[in-house]
Amino acid sequence: MSVQKSSEETSAPNKKSGWINEVNYSSLVKEAAFILRKNFKTLLATSVLIALTGGQSLTMNSSLFGSGNSTSGIQNQTNSNVNSENGNADFQSILNKIENEENVKTEINNFLQNKEMVRTVIVVASSILLFIFICAFLTFLYNSHLHLLFFKKLNFLLQGKIPEKKLIKAEVKGKWKKVALLRLIFGLLKIASAIVFFLPALFFALEKNWGKVILLGLLALSLVIFVLIFLSYIYRISLLYFLEANLSIKESVDKGYELFGKKWKQIVLGSLINFALHVVFGLGAFLLILAFVLICLIISGLIGLLIFLAVGKAYLTTLAIILGIILVLTPTLLFAIILSALWQSFVMIFWFLIFREIAGVKVAEIVAPEVVLTEEKKEVREAVNKEMTNVE
Repeated sequence: MSVQKSSEETSAPNKKSGWINEVNYSSLVKEAAFILRKNFKTLLATSVLIALTGGQSLTMNSSLFGSGNSTSGIQNQTNSNVNSENGNADFQSILNKIENEENVKTEINNFLQNKEMVRTVIVVASSILLFIFICAFLTFLYNSHLHLLFFKKLNFLLQGKIPEKKLIKAEVKGKWKKVALLRLIFGLLKIASAIVFFLPALFFALEKNWGKVILLGLLALSLVIFVLIFLSYIYRISLLYFLEANLSIKESVDKGYELFGKKWKQIVLGSLINFALHVVFGLGAFLLILAFVLICLIISGLIGLLIFLAVGKAYLTTLAIILGIILVLTPTLLFAIILSALWQSFVMIFWFLIFREIAGVKVAEIVAPEVVLTEEKKEVREAVNKEMTNVE
């Protein structure tokens, strides 16, 4: 499958067309959807693993909804004034509150005085944190490997070839470490930039100069947001350069910075389109999951009713809980994972096509080097040549 360069189709005939028309984003969206629909079975396993190990790293993986509450202490405050008609405080509740606070302080002091217990808690907590960190880091490394594996498969599919395991394994071997290193470098840059910009506000916070803290904090926040967005775009293009071409990390970053400087308007527009598609897909996925849950509830309800009629009321509660978990939560979770993998795949394909558009066809030609034939391939090639000569 060959990827056509829509910028040549739109901007070549009409030189007066602006940068907005330089890339035909609608055709790229359709082509990405077509590639995903045609090759989803081939990419499904890798896409699911990417979704389970943290998702794709080309764009921000943020949820559309968030919730939080801070209503603690309201009931205690209102209850303390219920019986005070003339504004007098409820001294009994105040005394109980003070007594509880003193009990907590006593328990903390007793705990701190028990050195063996403190040492045990510190060791256990440190071990748990270290274990979590190791698991997270190994997951991050595996996710980097999956990114490289996905794009190598995609590269084969775009060339009209079947992604063979031996050939892909040979290309992925060892290179995923550099993908992880590239991701770590940009991650550390983002953390370092946030620390540098917020240091002045932290200094004045120690001096308790809250006016300057607020002013410098707002300024630092705006600068951090700008730098993080800038680094995210540079990282995105650099990663695609590294995955496409046989370049080093430094060369990929240099190329990414250069390309972003020339085509930043097209890249930002592509990001806005990606966000709009994210919202639409998120709403559609929510409705699909809701419908799927209703179907699972109906099926589990019918099965539960049949079991109830056959077994009786004694086991109704237990069977309802088991059926709810097995027949509702499990299929819904699998369905949500598949939808997430579908979106992750689309995003990576979409940005892969955008990158080829703005970077030019030459990049696509560079990144498709001739694959060294294995011994089995050589034998098959020789057998085919012999048959052709016999026919002639």
